[in-house]
Amino acid sequence: SSQRQERLVELAVRAPPGACETDPYGAALWPSGQVLAQAVAAYAKVMPKEASMLELGAGCGLASLVAAKLGMRALATDFRQLPLDLLSKAAHQQGLSSRVQTRVFDVANTSLELPPGDLVVASDLLYDRGTASALADRALEALRRGSIVLLGDPGRPGCEVLLQKLRHALPDQDVTFRCRGIARQQVDGGGEGDSREVAVEILELPTAGIARAAVQPESPCVATRPRHVGAVSLVESTCFTSAR
Repeated sequence: SSQRQERLVELAVRAPPGACETDPYGAALWPSGQVLAQAVAAYAKVMPKEASMLELGAGCGLASLVAAKLGMRALATDFRQLPLDLLSKAAHQQGLSSRVQTRVFDVANTSLELPPGDLVVASDLLYDRGTASALADRALEALRRGSIVLLGDPGRPGCEVLLQKLRHALPDQDVTFRCRGIARQQVDGGGEGDSREVAVEILELPTAGIARAAVQPESPCVATRPRHVGAVSLVESTCFTSAR
């Protein structure tokens, strides 16, 4: 259920490092990832051929898979290896292995340089102040080298921390989550009780309007899973989720 997904997030935030509860993220398709993938698809259609994309905190990596399917080269990163292994499996099954690479990378580790990418994206990483501040620094790092940045968020506690830091560093830019989309998750053949909708906002820097034109509440991103696959499932995140 959606309540179980959110409970896993709460446990992950509070659990000590190394606990099994700290890694539910790569085992599910999260709503923010769906809407981010919608924005990525719009950019993939207008960026130069063979443009590159960097996904931070990729989890099951839907955005990376979408980018690769539309001709981009994607580097998906996460701070743990397990979700990257699942993503590599998904890329192989979809014939995208040549376009999707993975790398362990911790956004908050300031000793590591941000990997390259013409487009740098992330979704649902603003769980606490520390991670939000680190993501703001990474966004600024990407912008300084000329990358485009897309960040998705469903209203996590660290959102204001991110915005304050970016606005302070970019006083001449419109640093606002101006794109609002809807992620719908549903069960194949299910009834009303088997689906949910989550509003997700996208921050686009610099503001080009490409994401805003593609991400609209009237055009939800829909993910359908078979009834026998759980809402939080390794299988769901790699093989059986269809987004359209």
